[in-house]
Amino acid sequence: MLKWLVNSGWWLENRHSRESRKPRCCHPGLRAGIGFGCSESLQCLKKFFRVILSCHSRPTGGNPYRSSRRLSLVFSLSSLVILSACTDYVSQIEDRYGEWKPNWPAVSGTMTDSRDGQSYKTVTIGSQTWMAQNLNYKTTNSFCYEDSASNCTKYGRLYTWDAATTACPSDWHLPTKAEFETLLAAVGGESTAGKMLKATSGWGNSANGVDEYSFSVLPAGYKVNNGGYEDEGDFTYFWTSTESNGSKAYVMGLSFSRDAGLIDADKNYGYSVRCVKGEPVEKTSSSNKEKVSSSSKKVESSSSSVVQSVVDPSTVVVGNITDSRDGQSYKTVTIGTQTWMAQNLNYETANSYCYSNTPSNCTKYGRLYTWVAAMDSAGTWSANGKGCGYGSTCSPTGTIRGVCPEGWHLPSRAEWETFFNAVGGQSVAGTKLKSTSDWYNSGNGTDAFSFSALPAGFRSYNGHYYGEGDDAYFWSSTEYDSYFAYFMILYYDYVYAYLGNDLKDNGFSVRCVKD
Repeated sequence: MLKWLVNSGWWLENRHSRESRKPRCCHPGLRAGIGFGCSESLQCLKKFFRVILSCHSRPTGGNPYRSSRRLSLVFSLSSLVILSACTDYVSQIEDRYGEWKPNWPAVSGTMTDSRDGQSYKTVTIGSQTWMAQNLNYKTTNSFCYEDSASNCTKYGRLYTWDAATTACPSDWHLPTKAEFETLLAAVGGESTAGKMLKATSGWGNSANGVDEYSFSVLPAGYKVNNGGYEDEGDFTYFWTSTESNGSKAYVMGLSFSRDAGLIDADKNYGYSVRCVKGEPVEKTSSSNKEKVSSSSKKVESSSSSVVQSVVDPSTVVVGNITDSRDGQSYKTVTIGTQTWMAQNLNYETANSYCYSNTPSNCTKYGRLYTWVAAMDSAGTWSANGKGCGYGSTCSPTGTIRGVCPEGWHLPSRAEWETFFNAVGGQSVAGTKLKSTSDWYNSGNGTDAFSFSALPAGFRSYNGHYYGEGDDAYFWSSTEYDSYFAYFMILYYDYVYAYLGNDLKDNGFSVRCVKD
């Protein structure tokens, strides 16, 4: 198990400088990088190192051999402590992810760009041949990070989307969204691609990858449209040729604490380019239709989501409802085709909690529900979510009322995606949905659509609370597997909104959507 802990990429996320902020234990299986709430594992590790350090610092009579033997014995005994105390938690993750083995042998090569004579490593993964280094061909609207030529040598150039679409050498092209999806699938899916594709050095917070396929992704950062540069060492994004609407196109992103994912981004930002060999390949299916058209004003996601135009905030309709079960009233907001609660649900039920077990936090933030409670697994209010619990899978049909008031339901993953489209896409949803106060370190939003998301934090499956002031987590009704379900997350320090999956036993907020 210790080998698994090291090789699978567990790390302690210490991004927050405030002493009161809890460190979080992160695993690459989480697409959105949420802390698992693994305080037991952390306590095991802390105890482990305390024992070792106390042994190491104790005088041993000047005999280095005896000291070495004693230290070895302590390591062995301490390892047994970790194994016995942490196995239950880690086994859940191993059951979920296992230890990924590559499906495809990677074949390395080289190519030379005839335009400027620069050479690039290449790698063939499955049916695709990719550049294994970022493009560094100089064009109009391409930039070196912090305007330093040495960063172009290290990371390649950062291109606006328009520049990226014509930047690749002859016989190579800017990959489509579908081609990145093919790559991610070939290396094990979004939940493992970060580990598999990232370089073995250069990433902050000890977040290096294993570079299993010699794709060697470096944290190049990006250029924002106001001329500044951000996040070298922590993030990298690669343009695709696929537009999401007239002003945005899809990027594939990797970060120090999150796994690979595809989101849409402003075309005027500067991101890296990896070219793929041959002609572009687009994917069209009933579950995912991509449109590559500069005149497109709509985004199509999955077959179960609704095609939704970007909504003008001035057209938002604010209202309120009263939950007949306990008489509590909630603000509501109609955005496009959907009507949402504009406050977190605060209906008390089994397996729902107030942050830090403080009733005033329920008044401020609403309650934190396990997925079992959010789905009404007991079937108290409706039969659709009955039996949907931790350790078992379910196949509900239609909308899931769950713990929501009558006439409302727990949103599906597809409904969250529709919601993101309505407010302008995931790349800006964080800023537009967050409240104008209470977020740490000037991380407040504009609340352009009166959704007023507050940083309620979450309750870990182990009973500890994390993230108040920093993060907001909202359940969806969509199950990932028997132990995990999808959720939406907002962070204080990101403009994006993310969809990920996490343990059903964690406690997250609930926003209901009208039937």
